[in-house]
Amino acid sequence: MKEWEYWYKLAEDYYKEYGNLDLGVKETYKDENLGQWISYQRKKYKNTYIRHGKNKNTGKLTDNQTKLLEDI
Repeated sequence: MKEWEYWYKLAEDYYKEYGNLDLGVKETYKDENLGQWISYQRKKYKNTYIRHGKNKNTGKLTDNQTKLLEDI
């Protein structure tokens, strides 16, 4: 399994190239399923900040991960 930082860098590269992170869940970038990863991060963000951890299967983002994603 690839590290979170690997996927973040891929998302950052995608954003630099296209100016958005509007990927469908099945979309790939550089032969990786970045759309699925972005979708999962959005779910984790909602679980962390909106649902207050009610969906235990999704997990949560760390404060640092949240800051990095919000900075893109």
